[in-house]
Amino acid sequence: MDNKCCSKDKLRTISQFSNLSENELTVIAGVCHCREFKQNEIIFREGDVADSVYLLIEGFVEIWKNYGTGKKDILARQDQGNIVGEMAVIDELKRSASVIAGQDMIVYIIPRDEFISLLRRLPELSFEFMKSISMLVRNSNENFINELQDRNLKLEKTNKKILQMQDELLRKERLSTVGQFSSMILHDLRNPISVIKGYSDILLMKDCDPKSVRDYAGAIQREALNLNNLAGEMLDYSRGEIKLNLTVTILDSLIDEVFSVVKRKMIGDKITLIKEINFNEPVLIDNDRFFRVLVNLCDNSRKALYNGGEIKVIIDKDKDDFLIQVIDDGDGIEKEKLEQIFDPFTSFSRAGGTGLGMVIVKNIVEAHKGSISVKSEEHLGTTVTILLPLMQ
Repeated sequence: MDNKCCSKDKLRTISQFSNLSENELTVIAGVCHCREFKQNEIIFREGDVADSVYLLIEGFVEIWKNYGTGKKDILARQDQGNIVGEMAVIDELKRSASVIAGQDMIVYIIPRDEFISLLRRLPELSFEFMKSISMLVRNSNENFINELQDRNLKLEKTNKKILQMQDELLRKERLSTVGQFSSMILHDLRNPISVIKGYSDILLMKDCDPKSVRDYAGAIQREALNLNNLAGEMLDYSRGEIKLNLTVTILDSLIDEVFSVVKRKMIGDKITLIKEINFNEPVLIDNDRFFRVLVNLCDNSRKALYNGGEIKVIIDKDKDDFLIQVIDDGDGIEKEKLEQIFDPFTSFSRAGGTGLGMVIVKNIVEAHKGSISVKSEEHLGTTVTILLPLMQ
């Protein structure tokens, strides 16, 4: 229901009009009209043209964003004695939110043109609205700052919880890694220690002929070398960063040393060792670590040759690099497993192992600013290719 009966006493309940004179209130009463709204009735919608200002005489309204959608959000509540809709009228923009009657209510409505005219004609009214808008902006800023501080506090608490969870996960992962590492190391330590103990017991228990003594001593030496290699792998892995001790090395001689060690492990195996030296100039590498790299790779090939076969080591030149290839015609590696070959604690050999060998090999190669790649096919064999710069 609309009518022109706007009471000056009712107008004085509006905070911006409370200090106006009787004459000023009479002027305002002459341009506004009264309307009743039912509960939940829409007074104006977000996006509407701002054509009026609404004085809340009786009842309250709710101010909503995205009203009528699945993302609606209530912004505020305004009780009687307040004005809504004046901001969009003043700045000549569309409504930024929807206003809904919170209960059955009475509203005085001033059309836009009349409202702008009142502001121009009544300085006291303009001043009151200026104070009102200033207060609104101040309250909005305070609300924004308080909400921002509250969100920051929640973010800090959430971030603290995330960091605590990360620390806990890292701690559990470290414990799991230590357990896995210890289990594999202990397993690999037990075998050479048992062999050393067995042969040393034989030497102590009976008089042996010189040949037997040499054989037993050779077996003990082999297992001691295994232990030394194992200790080297553990140290390199635990340190993470590898510091190289570069020396001038003749690769042909290095391969001979590697083959002499590998042959001791191949007693009884039907495996042929072949070297192909197409490049034999001196190179600058960490001799001890590359000895371990090649022993590891040849030993991996040996483990893959269950029924015998061939291990070939090729040395060649490739532009500004030199190339080392270790090739076998063993069982090969499945494609899925090949993708994990450089993962720590990953071993695909039936003979077992720490699962650190290829990790250490890769780390040593990369410490020399080189690269390593592995190609393999099941039942056809594996080729490991190492490229190293001639000038370090």
